[in-house]
Amino acid sequence: MMQHTSRLVLGSLSLALLAACDSSGPSSGRLAVAVAGASGTGVQASEGVVSTSGDVYPADSVAAVKLFVTRIDAKREDVDSVEAEHEEGEAAARQEGWLVVARPDSVIDLLALAAAPIKLQENTIPQGTYKGFRLVIDASKSSVVLRNGTILPGACNASESAVGPRVFFPSACSAGIKVQTGALSIDDQPATLTVELDATRLFKAVDPARVSSTGIRFRPEIRATITRK
Repeated sequence: MMQHTSRLVLGSLSLALLAACDSSGPSSGRLAVAVAGASGTGVQASEGVVSTSGDVYPADSVAAVKLFVTRIDAKREDVDSVEAEHEEGEAAARQEGWLVVARPDSVIDLLALAAAPIKLQENTIPQGTYKGFRLVIDASKSSVVLRNGTILPGACNASESAVGPRVFFPSACSAGIKVQTGALSIDDQPATLTVELDATRLFKAVDPARVSSTGIRFRPEIRATITRK
């Protein structure tokens, strides 16, 4: 009787292990993430760039725009700008349905992107349709360098007490910024999400005539395109 019971137990364990091996789990697809610069449709830097607000961003006086990109997130549900800019850690973001699709965690010089787009990484993520995307930056590690040598350090917002000119960001230092794009369907065909960061269109001068003393504001209007390999 004992031997018969042991065989039953072993048989049950074998069936359980076989079922576990046969379970492939949710299907996955491949998503590559890249960052590109200006598309060539803007005004040349030597002429300055006029923003939609009427302020002039003196692009010809800027030597480098260094944006510290922490990560790029995706979400199945569509999100508005307010939700995208909600400050939260990565663990809390996962609970809210956000999925990290790229984690550069480094400085990207936006002025260098027009000539040389950067491929961040390629990840395997669950198949499905993703409608919300956001760029998470660290303003405290970002800066703008003017051609006269002036460095404009990043600051969370214009109300922050700081000495000297700054690059002012619209929300908290580690908040996300909505990336405007269409829905992205991940299946067995590899896809690429290319985020466009045009430095001449992301900033506006606080006072165009006195950038070295008043600083500039980050004006987040980030777009992305989706392509298939």
